[in-house]
Amino acid sequence: MFVAIICVAQNTLPPRAAPLGVPAPGPSTDAPYAPLPILPGGMVVALYPPDSPYLNKEKVRQAEQYNMSQAVPGRINSIVNIHNPSIEVHTVDRGLNTGAAVILVPGGGHNTLNVGSEGADFVPFFYNYGQHSHPAQPPAARRIQPSHRRGI
Repeated sequence: MFVAIICVAQNTLPPRAAPLGVPAPGPSTDAPYAPLPILPGGMVVALYPPDSPYLNKEKVRQAEQYNMSQAVPGRINSIVNIHNPSIEVHTVDRGLNTGAAVILVPGGGHNTLNVGSEGADFVPFFYNYGQHSHPAQPPAARRIQPSHRRGI
């Protein structure tokens, strides 16, 4: 009888509310695409100036595409269509600051950048130890001209 009461109670609950603060890519404009932070509190710094010969002029205005987690609302698993590489800066409070910084360079390679499990998930960990963290969003390797393939 106890199990039946639980089942009835679960069927009468209201639907789950939509998550708040879900990250979304920035808009496409006539200017080079300006990436938005993937985590709250991040400051995004483009790695190249808008007129850089390292940027693909035909694609630099295209918006990134986020692949969101199905299990964790609001968590970005990966990003595709990165044509304006950037680094996201997360600083720590003065009382925790050790002076150390860590650059997180997520993998994924040629098509996808796995920013969730290989970048963003580590920011709170390093914050707790007083270390600034900087998840990078380098471009996918196959989209860069062969003479420009190098580690960032």
